[in-house]
Amino acid sequence: MGGSNIRNLVKEGADSVFNYIESTAEEVSNGVRWKTFTHQDKPQYGADVYNGVAGITLFLSDYYRLTGIEKARNLSQKALSWCLSQPKLRHDLEDASDY
Repeated sequence: MGGSNIRNLVKEGADSVFNYIESTAEEVSNGVRWKTFTHQDKPQYGADVYNGVAGITLFLSDYYRLTGIEKARNLSQKALSWCLSQPKLRHDLEDASDY
């Protein structure tokens, strides 16, 4: 597979991830959030990086930087606003030792 084919495949993958993130975003009064899952596969609205909204903002920020798509930057900013409004980050990693 040539270099341009790989780049096209990577771009198609990133576009697909962005489209999914955009379509599943939940607008709330203090920003945007997504339902993510704990290590025990329980739904949560977490602001942490590893398995929460803050991690999604990292993808969105890089996606904006590489593509210039303003919707990605705006979604990332709204998500960061939601993260900042949360009283504390979840720390359920110690519960993952059973896995």
